[in-house]
Amino acid sequence: MIKAYQERYLEFKSQAEDLGRRGVRLGWIRVGVFSLGFLLYLAWDMGSGTLATGLGVCALLCLGLFLALVMWHRRVRRRREWFEDMARINQISLARAECRWTELPEAGVQGPDADHPYAFDLDVCGQASLFRLFTSVTLPPGVETLRRWILSPADPTEVGLRQEAVAELAPEVDLRQELELLGRSVDGPPTDSIRRFLEWAEAEGWLHRRPWVL
Repeated sequence: MIKAYQERYLEFKSQAEDLGRRGVRLGWIRVGVFSLGFLLYLAWDMGSGTLATGLGVCALLCLGLFLALVMWHRRVRRRREWFEDMARINQISLARAECRWTELPEAGVQGPDADHPYAFDLDVCGQASLFRLFTSVTLPPGVETLRRWILSPADPTEVGLRQEAVAELAPEVDLRQELELLGRSVDGPPTDSIRRFLEWAEAEGWLHRRPWVL
């Protein structure tokens, strides 16, 4: 898997660099088109007759081309940022596979209770911990779920279901990393907010509690 992460990192990095160079070229083309359109506008403003009309049309064409280049440039920048982020994710995955702790993101998880039977012996949630080594989870609900799974035992049936899910997702590297990227690109809602929403959604309906409304 280390080789796969290395290859993916180099591929995404190369794509990001290519798009970066394309973005620079598009930036200069935008400057050139804008300058040409501005000069054509000045010539139209000072001219008259058929020639001025032609200059005005050319200036409008330059304006349309400039706007199209702006939208194209934005897409190129977004795509470059996507490849840069994917390269970073594979760099982190490679560091995780090689246990290079200083290159891993902070765990960002609440530690276990002082009387937990095994968390401190195994360093489950510390800086060089199982949690930090295992996780690519980025949103608070997922972080809390993984923490609960590591710190709490599960019955054999639940363990089997989790192992099946792991076996299914293990080869889906693209899917897992795209989900990780989506998680890193948004600010997730607090866990308490999600819990309260679920409690509200699963509670008895308001109309059922007030039959006099019907």
